[in-house]
Order: sequence, then C-alpha cells, then structure tokens
Amino acid sequence: MLDQKGLLYRGFADSPADNRVSRSVKRLIEISQWSHAFSVGYEESGTRWKSVYAQTAEQLLSQQEAKVYQIRKKHKDAKLDLNGIAKGWAIDLLADRLPSPCYVEWGGDVKVKGLHPAGRKWQVAVPEPPSLKQIQAKVEAAKKAGQTGPVYKLGSEYAQDEEEKIQYLAVLELNDGDAVATSGDYENVLERDGKLYSHIINPQLGRLLELNQDTVAQAVVVSRSCMVSDALATAAISKEDPSQARAMLDPFRTGYRKPMSDYLLYARHGPRIIRLSIPGVEPQSLKELRLQRHDPATVIVVGSGLAGMAAAIEAAEARAKVIILEKEEKTGGNSAKATSGMNGWGTDTQAEQGVADEERLFERDTFLSGKGGYANPSLVRTVSTKSALSVHWYVVSVLL
Repeated sequence: MLDQKGLLYRGFADSPADNRVSRSVKRLIEISQWSHAFSVGYEESGTRWKSVYAQTAEQLLSQQEAKVYQIRKKHKDAKLDLNGIAKGWAIDLLADRLPSPCYVEWGGDVKVKGLHPAGRKWQVAVPEPPSLKQIQAKVEAAKKAGQTGPVYKLGSEYAQDEEEKIQYLAVLELNDGDAVATSGDYENVLERDGKLYSHIINPQLGRLLELNQDTVAQAVVVSRSCMVSDALATAAISKEDPSQARAMLDPFRTGYRKPMSDYLLYARHGPRIIRLSIPGVEPQSLKELRLQRHDPATVIVVGSGLAGMAAAIEAAEARAKVIILEKEEKTGGNSAKATSGMNGWGTDTQAEQGVADEERLFERDTFLSGKGGYANPSLVRTVSTKSALSVHWYVVSVLL
C-alpha cells in the first residue's frame, strides 16, 4: 500500500512547518475525484499511526474524521519515484523565491515571471525532435564515446550533422507566471534486439515505449505550474496514441488550481502536430494575420461604460484610431453606478480556488436566466466558450 502512512514510514515524512506530504496526497485525492485518472481510497487510521502522527493527519486530512487516504500499488516491489515531477517542482520553487521579472530554465523546462526586459512577453521556441535515423546515429556515436548501454543518454554533443539547421515547431508566448515543460522519447534511449525504446513506460500496457513514426514523440505543456506541466507532458507521452493524449490533456484546461493553457503534441509521421484548440477562439497567429490586412480606420464609440470601454480598447488593439463620446463628466456610465458583473466558467480565479465549473452548467444557467427559459442556443454557446477568455482579457486589459 502506497498511502500517506507508507510515505511517512519510508522517509517521506511531513515537516512540522508545512506538512508538505499530507497536502500533496490530499491534492491527489482532489484530482482523482474529477479527472478519474486513478483510483484513491481510504481506511480507518490504526493505533500505531495515530500514536505517531495523529495530530498532523487529523489536522490536514479531515477535521471531522481521522481517516488515512491512500493510493494502492499492485506490486510489492513498486517504489515511489518523483523524478517525473521533481525538476518541475524545483523550478516552481526557484521562481517563487526570485523577484519579478525572472526567467528560470533547467533542462529545457521553463517558468517566467513578469515581462521580458524588452517589454514583451517571454518566448520559448519548440524544436522539432530528431528523426529515428538521427537517433540511431546518436546511439552509435554514444557507443563510440564509451557508453555501454543498454540505456544511452543522448545529448546535443552526439549531434551528427552540424550543418543541419534546427527546425522549430512553434514559438510559445508565456504570460506572467506561466511554465512550460517538455517530454520526449529521444534523450534517454534503450536498445534491445535491434529496437529502440524510450525510458517512459505505458502504465496501462506495462511496457516501454518503442520508438516509431506514429506514436507521440514529444509533448509540450504550458500551465501555471512547472511541476504540473512536467507531469502532464510525461503522462501524454505514455498514452502513445496522439488522440488519447489529447483526450487526456483537454480536461486540465479548467477545473484545476494550476490550469493548463496550451499544449503541443508531435508524432513523426507526416509530421503530425496537435495544438490545444478552443472552439470559437481565434488563435493569436491568425489574429495577427487578420490585423495585418486591416485598413487604417477611425472608430467612434458612444458611451464610456463597461461595454463602451471594452469596445474602445479592442478597437485600439486592432490598430484603429479611437474617439469616445461621453455626455457625463466622468467615465463609467451605468456600469459605475450599478453593481455590474461578468459571468464566466473556467476562469483563472475559479482555478486558483479549486472551483471545478463546467461548460454545461454555465450554459444551463444562462438558458434558465432568459425570459421564459428561452435563449438563442448559438449565442449561449458563444458566450460560454469565450467567457473565461473575456474575463481574463478584462482583468489584464482594463483592471491592470
């Protein structure tokens, strides 16, 4: 049994100052309840457990019930290995302790705070993974350099063609507090019977991932936590099938304290590249192309309430000259006089507070709020799909 009691007995004890192990196990329980990614149970605390750690367990796991939550392992020799998230956790810790702006990078994983010194967002380029032929050549070079296998660590020092230009799949723009982590099948490689395998295991099939053209060769995840990005990227690789990896990642966009904001999945055949796609939301790259085709324009906005100011800012961002007409002495209109609000689901605030809202609930409530319970379905879907981004835009563009 790999439960909290087991963690403590095996040396992963709580610190009296922060009770980090107990809080981590409790977060796993919360995730399992909405994602169904793994099973979690509990059992009544034993006398020995209570006598040693009763106060810590009861304070953190439940003020009403002294229960020990647990994650079960199916094999007696299974061990707890945190290498899959340790680097991301360390990057989060470093970034939290550094002043803004900062850019923390370790082995390709990155977390940022603030803006780039040039005044723009931080940018991270995603290189295309090596082909199977290139990986095999690196393995041979590693053998000549003295590596004995069967596991070969393939770094840039084993590159075969110095003239070959690096191809980039994307350039990611990171907002304040964003973190990006990458997992791939091409740096730690095992060779057996003439075949190459990744060091990552498919937990459902219980096997190493064999390098090929069709499975996920690289996963890049952006979220508010480098540890979360690290874990999700590795989990996506372990799914092997790109469609299954996408299905696993999509729910993490909302309903989690450190929500995922973007991902990139890469398979060599084609190549096949899958990006996070939100229905009804225009990608930034397409928006830039659209704005480049705009003719110079002057936009006149009547009224300086919430709607008027939002329209003025949006027009200005579209590179138009904006004139606002307001009859009152002060701006704000009715929005400044009434208790105006904005509704949305999947917002940053909900994520930070652990509120697992859902699109269907938001749309249901919107339908019910319409006169007589009637509303235009296509408009409700548009409002629902863009609600979180609208709230985020308002907070960043207006309030900040």
